[in-house]
Amino acid sequence: MRKISARLLSLCALWFAAQQPAAAQHTQRFNGWPTAATAQELPAGFVAPPAGYGNVPFFWLNGDTLRRDRMSDILDTLATSATSGFSVSYIHKNANIDSVEHKSGYGMFGHTEPGEPKVFSPAWWEFWNWFSGACADRGMGLGLDDYTVGWYGNGYYPDEVYNQPKYKNYQGKLDITAHPVAAGATLTLTLPEHTVSVVALPEHNQKEKPIDLTATTGAGKLTWTAPSSAKSYTVYVTATQPDYLLHPDNGKELVEVYFDRFEQNMNQKGRDGMNYFFQDELLYPLTILSWAEDMPAQFRDRKGYDILPYLAALKYDIGDITAKIRLDYCDVVMTLAEERYFKPIFDWNDSRGLIYGCDNMGRGKQPLHYLDYFRATSWFTAPGNDAPARGSSFIQTKVSSSIAHLYERPRTWLEAFHSMGWGSKTEWLTEQIDHHFLAGGNLVCMHGLYYSTHGGWWEWAPPCFHYHMPYWPHMKKWLEYTERVSYLMSQGHHVCDIAILYPTETLQAFSPDKPYDDQYNFSYIMELSNAGLDYDLIDNRSLVKADIKDKALHVSGESYKILLIKDIRALRYEALLKLRDFYRGGGIVLAIGDLPEASDRAGSNDPEVNKIVKEIFGMTAAQTETIAVKAQKNPTGGVGFYLNTTEDMVPLIHRTITPDFRAGTKGGKVLHRRTDDRDVYMVMNVEPGTDCFFRAKGNAQLWNAFDGTMQPLPVKRVTGEGTVIRLDTPYNRSSLVVFSPGEPVSDTVSQTEKPPQEIIPVEGEWEVEMLPTLDNKWGDFRLPATDEKIGPEARRFRFIPLRALGKTKTWMQPAYNDSTWSVGTYGFGAPMEVLVDGSSQKADGLAAAVFNGTLADWKPYSFSWQYGVENNPGSQGYHGLKGRVDNNFLILDKGRNMLFRTQFYAPETDFYVLITGNVTPEGIYIDGENIRSEDIVSREGPNGQRETRYTVNLRKGWHSLLLVFTNTTDQPLHQEPYDLLDRRTRSTAVILPLADTAVKENTPYDDIVAMKWYRSNRLTFDPNAGRPQKTIYRFETVPGLSSLRLDLAGHLEKAWVDGMAINAKTNIRTKGDGRYEIVLPVTFPRTSEMTLQITPDPGAGGTAVFREPVRFICGKGVMNAGDWSKNGALLYYSGGMYYRKTVELNEQQIARGVTLDLGKVSASCEIKVNGKDAGIHIYSPFSADITPYLHPGENRIEVLVYSTLANHYQTSPTPYKGDPEAGLIGPVRLIVGGK
Repeated sequence: MRKISARLLSLCALWFAAQQPAAAQHTQRFNGWPTAATAQELPAGFVAPPAGYGNVPFFWLNGDTLRRDRMSDILDTLATSATSGFSVSYIHKNANIDSVEHKSGYGMFGHTEPGEPKVFSPAWWEFWNWFSGACADRGMGLGLDDYTVGWYGNGYYPDEVYNQPKYKNYQGKLDITAHPVAAGATLTLTLPEHTVSVVALPEHNQKEKPIDLTATTGAGKLTWTAPSSAKSYTVYVTATQPDYLLHPDNGKELVEVYFDRFEQNMNQKGRDGMNYFFQDELLYPLTILSWAEDMPAQFRDRKGYDILPYLAALKYDIGDITAKIRLDYCDVVMTLAEERYFKPIFDWNDSRGLIYGCDNMGRGKQPLHYLDYFRATSWFTAPGNDAPARGSSFIQTKVSSSIAHLYERPRTWLEAFHSMGWGSKTEWLTEQIDHHFLAGGNLVCMHGLYYSTHGGWWEWAPPCFHYHMPYWPHMKKWLEYTERVSYLMSQGHHVCDIAILYPTETLQAFSPDKPYDDQYNFSYIMELSNAGLDYDLIDNRSLVKADIKDKALHVSGESYKILLIKDIRALRYEALLKLRDFYRGGGIVLAIGDLPEASDRAGSNDPEVNKIVKEIFGMTAAQTETIAVKAQKNPTGGVGFYLNTTEDMVPLIHRTITPDFRAGTKGGKVLHRRTDDRDVYMVMNVEPGTDCFFRAKGNAQLWNAFDGTMQPLPVKRVTGEGTVIRLDTPYNRSSLVVFSPGEPVSDTVSQTEKPPQEIIPVEGEWEVEMLPTLDNKWGDFRLPATDEKIGPEARRFRFIPLRALGKTKTWMQPAYNDSTWSVGTYGFGAPMEVLVDGSSQKADGLAAAVFNGTLADWKPYSFSWQYGVENNPGSQGYHGLKGRVDNNFLILDKGRNMLFRTQFYAPETDFYVLITGNVTPEGIYIDGENIRSEDIVSREGPNGQRETRYTVNLRKGWHSLLLVFTNTTDQPLHQEPYDLLDRRTRSTAVILPLADTAVKENTPYDDIVAMKWYRSNRLTFDPNAGRPQKTIYRFETVPGLSSLRLDLAGHLEKAWVDGMAINAKTNIRTKGDGRYEIVLPVTFPRTSEMTLQITPDPGAGGTAVFREPVRFICGKGVMNAGDWSKNGALLYYSGGMYYRKTVELNEQQIARGVTLDLGKVSASCEIKVNGKDAGIHIYSPFSADITPYLHPGENRIEVLVYSTLANHYQTSPTPYKGDPEAGLIGPVRLIVGGK
């Protein structure tokens, strides 16, 4: 790990300060670059980390128009958290949805969604300059993630460079073809325009040199007669094709059109805020067939021979020399890529002290991505990777951190964690972030920070872990936790005993044609991690530059006792020599599986390679099939172990060296860093109560990253090699064990001496009070925006027409069984009916059957004029909702015919326009007649959707409408959360006055999410033809209810709560325009049953009568511990909940010590006892020692629990809504004594 000395850092700071006006002293440069912390600085830095070690989230600026006042609010909020800065990102569109826009081509997965103002526009630069300066004012940095904007084909800076003729025409890749020819036969070929090599080789001759056929070519043709000295030959023709990757100006010109512009378009204050550029999913498809126009000269200068005769070896096996040619060629290609692409970009960031991170393709598990993943990824100041969803990226992060260690990069970037969903809890987050800290990640980039969630309809691989989450007050503590761990695990240098040779050269030599496959099985390295054996992966270049001293390999501050090679068939000859020298110098080389058989010295079957391999292992690669285990030793103590499988790998290592860490016999993960005077161990997945050995001595302390405290850690014993300490940390929690200079504190407490415990269950109801958190000031949770925090609401209702209840008179009672009633969500009704027919009749026959009553199996067809079909709003794009509602709300997904009908009202006798959608009905019948419009217009909209418009003359009044779609098919919905693409056939049916047909298309940036018909002057659809229908609605409420607020498309007539009638005159207040307030006669402490009698307006039947959720005004209530999502309308409540209870304890119990154990909590909580803070808890165990806050007699316990956003999203069509479990789940108990 490269450090910045305190003096150098001071000089840099002085230099930058000298370049700035006196008023601007907030530069973010070199923030987060570790310095050589002194003995005093390390503990102080742990308690209050310096700038640059906090969260650097991806900040997605789509979803709403950028505004300075809104952004200022966001920055003020985040400035109070452990957030060091932002890497701004822009999403991409979906070519299958925005098909018109993508017809002319695009980069990678789709065009950039450019936001408002559009990225890189003059207005955007103006905003960006202000934004960066505003970040600097708050001590935060700002950079841009090149995700989507850096993809060639999307119209941004790469296109500026690569669309130049010199790049378009640059010959940058090879096309190699093979042409067999029999001895004595003549081959005639037309050669490609840019042919660079034509050679012939006899078949089955591994030693023959290629025959240069250049002399036999002319006028673009080859004519060659094969000699008779061999049975057959193969002619290899190599030609070049255009590709820009190795153009000499590539990286330099990208810097000019991208990075330089940030300095050119920003003033000094704006530049002060810049940091955290990020390379995301790099589109740089370097392969073994990449080429440069000056390659022949470059290759000869670097390798000393002519590559042209041997180019065939890059694709075909031409004998023993194949491996050598491939390794040499890959090395030259990679060197040119470094010089011409990677290094200029790296230098620009590195020279300015900027963190430049990455999440590159292959993520370390595809070593041939970019031809040499290790070398390519070394050109970032913060090599990194992402950690997706609920999977593990431990191996990927080990590769990233190994690169950072060996190339002395300041940090390892960890993009965490996308696609987890809105039910993501801090419990899981903590376990996973620790898991990846142990792999060496130490710059936390939370994937989700959204500028806007646009009414809950915008997301990108959610969740947003920041201020949108109800548990944000506690998430800030979690971010402080990660900031402390990031700081501590960035200091000093990494310590481990094992280096594992990365298999790049093996794959380059033997399978270079599969660069994007997971060709190498890395799973065995998890066996080491799980056994408490840490390691680095090491590339050939780092191995070659290593020094051998004291029987260890020393490179870049790392020191390795064991070099492990698994299935390494090829490597650089210099690396093989280093392997031999390490063995001769007393080192331990452990080989598993295949042994080396080729190098860049002479290729395969090289006696020198076999000689070295045999010296180290006592066998050659050819003998591995017959030998399972072998150990070869030399007089210096060097050992060459061979195992044919990994089965005995861990035991052998434990027998061979004294490990740096060992947790009994069950294992556990470890990461060790050493500063000038301290050894810092991070340990996890150790069974509580295990005696753990640390190969370190001194005063052991347990450093708590959650609150910054440090406490002595008693040791069981100190041996000649290290220290044994008993760890009691829960298995899924980590421990930070720090050895400082000084004497250890002895552990004198026997494990069997724990005093007995008294368990006191805390049962019965708790007093509860809700604390709403969903601030809708900017419309993040519902549109339009409102100055309120969204609290508890009813969103789904059971309903039945009053006439259907007959003479039943108990339907308002809580015990009444309404399980057979219809159920619906607010805003959704059934303006139409649908019938599915399986016959082969044509439209007129089907219509006749409807009109004569033969076809009568009609079902309600439910949708919302705003949100379309519930949970089926249509295609959205990648990674969640994008504010889209398909205007085609008739889903034709049933076979063989689908018929839709309704009644509609024409307010005047006049001309009207009937609009149908993507699919035109075979029959359209108004008042029983198949319409014959003389004015039919079909057109395609900007998004590729079709509309057909029929002009009809209607009299004032109600009319019937029947649509007949024939030849429909069963089309189940198949879509993945990462790609919300609904391919089902759809249509629409809307009737508008002729004068009102210019309906504005909605966009994802509108102030409302809706179909375009929602705000149009459409005619009312109502299957009941406007006849009033009194309807009974029932729903459960929430604890502590005092009043309800309703927004209805109808008339509220009566109300009951728990069967008790509400006085309509005194307690039902009309607010106008369908708004009502029901004031309950008393506050209902427990969840109650509400019953309403409403007459909906025409077209607003079912739950469409509820234009908005029913809002509850609540005070204090009572509720048992448990999952609040199972308690009435609390299912939809995301926010905070106070739980309060009084418990009695006597003086003797308090004297023994009392722990409050809350059992399970979802998601986080904070505890107060008798009004005093007793701690915030974001992960299990959710317990606290409350002894200091107790007094004899009655004690007041208060637990504030925050949920996730999953509850709020339960009525959202997102596939990421998540598990709504929330609250103080329990069981709750007091534990007296036992400490």
